[in-house]
Amino acid sequence: MGSTSLTTFIPYAADGNLGPAWNSVFKSLPADGWAAILDHDAMFTTSIWYKQIMRAIAQYPDGTFSCTSNRIGQESRWQSVNRYDMTGDEHDIREHRVHGAMMAKDDSITDVTDKELMAGMFFAMSAKTYDKIGPFPNGLRGLDNTLHVRLRKKGLKLYCINGLYVYHWYRADGQNAVAGSLVHNWMNECQ
Repeated sequence: MGSTSLTTFIPYAADGNLGPAWNSVFKSLPADGWAAILDHDAMFTTSIWYKQIMRAIAQYPDGTFSCTSNRIGQESRWQSVNRYDMTGDEHDIREHRVHGAMMAKDDSITDVTDKELMAGMFFAMSAKTYDKIGPFPNGLRGLDNTLHVRLRKKGLKLYCINGLYVYHWYRADGQNAVAGSLVHNWMNECQ
């Protein structure tokens, strides 16, 4: 799968300001490096997730990548597996691992650049792309939308690795992940 350097990170900011944590990750990469960013309340469901990401990078070396997941919101969204069989309130990890194995049979990759803005429980991006889109602003909520909008504005592609299924807890207990977290108004990025 080539010599691409991909490192997985789970950045976290106790004060709810995740932007600087993401910036730190990308600044730490070599010029030809890649970061796979996973939310602290998300998990890969198969043992082949790394190979799936590396295959996507090999196929679209200038792309940025996301995945499918269980807790996206609307069932029609491109990241939602709820449009298939998994319900958003299912939290049996064994079920998610079975579902992930089933999803992993799909090796297709879809250009989702012009679709609904991504939910950012996972993304993989190169240091090269980070340099093109600029540093992330202060904030937590809205950073994923900011990323997607910036990719569009720079003429860069966002792809969904359709068979890469990530379980996401996302407030399943009714609690916010980080109380008082900062919100970045991504709509400002659209101007």
